[in-house]
Amino acid sequence: MNTKVFIDCGANAGQSIDNFIKHWNDWAEYDILSFEPNPTLHENFKKYLKHENIKFFPVATWIYDGDIDFYLSTQHTYGSSILNTKSGNSATPIQVKCVDLDKIIRQYSIDDYIILKIDIEGGEYELLEFLLSKNTFDYVNVLYIEFHTHKVCKTIEDDKFLLNALAAYPNLKVISDSWNRLNFL
Repeated sequence: MNTKVFIDCGANAGQSIDNFIKHWNDWAEYDILSFEPNPTLHENFKKYLKHENIKFFPVATWIYDGDIDFYLSTQHTYGSSILNTKSGNSATPIQVKCVDLDKIIRQYSIDDYIILKIDIEGGEYELLEFLLSKNTFDYVNVLYIEFHTHKVCKTIEDDKFLLNALAAYPNLKVISDSWNRLNFL
């Protein structure tokens, strides 16, 4: 049987996992991989320890394996970013680990069913371009993506360019730019 996978990039406090469990009757059949680099949020993932299918990684999903600067939000516990240009974040970064998302996805078969959620506070532009260059979306069935256009000096045209590139993957369903949809409501 093919593996079902939910990859949660920018997991914050676990809201997407909670909503995935709430809205997917077969959630227990999925490998749930949750990635969140903000150290102030890691305690929130202890509640999932009792579920063998849920794995938490205190790292950022990115375009390489290694370390990266991470700018904590000065306004609340969400909105931190790898971008120093994102509004509302500290000018002084902390160092966090990052992992190559393409490598994570390619651990699975092209025949597996992969749901990918990306809410990484502006980093989605470079990450999507990287994944597109690697044809990673041949492996992904559903992409939930939140664009942070105005918070990182991007335009609607930047969003449309990426959405058009994603449309070239006939087996990929893309759901974009809605907080409610990203939380599976």
